[in-house]
Amino acid sequence: MAAPTPQTKLDAVNAMLGTVWEAPVSSLNVTGVASVAKAVAVLDSTLRSVLTRGWAFNVEYNYPLALDVNSKVPLPANTLAVDTMGDSQLIDAVQRGSFLYDRGNHTFTFDSGPIYVRIVLGVAFEDLPETAKEYIAILAARRFKAEYLGQSEGDPTSAEIEALRNMEDAEADAGDHNVFTGSWSVARVLYR
Repeated sequence: MAAPTPQTKLDAVNAMLGTVWEAPVSSLNVTGVASVAKAVAVLDSTLRSVLTRGWAFNVEYNYPLALDVNSKVPLPANTLAVDTMGDSQLIDAVQRGSFLYDRGNHTFTFDSGPIYVRIVLGVAFEDLPETAKEYIAILAARRFKAEYLGQSEGDPTSAEIEALRNMEDAEADAGDHNVFTGSWSVARVLYR
């Protein structure tokens, strides 16, 4: 028996197709099969919505963003969410399009940089931890089936609940969360 291999995007799409009794495909580049394109779109949408929450595997802390030649702060193309922190925590900045916007001064330009942020990044399906792949694939399959059959999504299945629990357990292990050191406000008080 061969050792299990990591789930691929093709595996996830084929599982999604199976929920509506469609035959598996050997490639995601199949032309003329609308269900494959729809499954890929639902998987990508589900991936984005799950990643936006921010997990240990797709969040960077105290991430320095440099100013460009116009004193603007361009964001990486895969930015899903951003907030200032650390030395830049007093700057009231938000994402506007592909740049950081200073709400306090009502401008896209900044006086100096870098600007330090907590940034949530989009990650390709193949680059996710296996627990995240499993949860996203199961959730996407439920969403795809509902859209394909024109039904409501319904309640999560026991497999989906178990996959989310496994993902959250992996998050707890990888995230090294700690009430004393995992919170900037608590850490500021402790390390005065």
